[in-house]
Amino acid sequence: MISASDNCDGAIQPVCEAGEVISNDCNRSQTFTLTATDDCGNDAQCSVTYTWIVDNNPPTIQCPPTLNLLCGQSTVPVEYPTATDDCGAIPTFTYEDVDVPATCGSTEGGEYARVWTATGGCGLTSSCTQTLPAAHVLPFVV
Repeated sequence: MISASDNCDGAIQPVCEAGEVISNDCNRSQTFTLTATDDCGNDAQCSVTYTWIVDNNPPTIQCPPTLNLLCGQSTVPVEYPTATDDCGAIPTFTYEDVDVPATCGSTEGGEYARVWTATGGCGLTSSCTQTLPAAHVLPFVV
């Protein structure tokens, strides 16, 4: 709601003008200017600028290299992926390890697949998969 008042009698005519939307990469802004004019021709202005971000692209993610493990070894990450977000936010990471069939229960070993997900500042996500081969170590026989 727009309202204006002054010390003179008579009606006040408020007019709101919307400026153009300005785009700078992902950043947007728009200024609105309110002009109030009384019956005597006196006027006053005020402006407000709104800013927001438009992010249509998920972050780009690069998985860490393959991590060779021994069966039973901890799968806690030792390297993290890298990611960038074209809107400048620093992406956050989560991961989930998927046990590929015929892993450490077999004499051949196996592998895990670590699915990394990067989340950008506006909630868009992208994923990559890191391979974690797990070698089965046989006991030393003399």
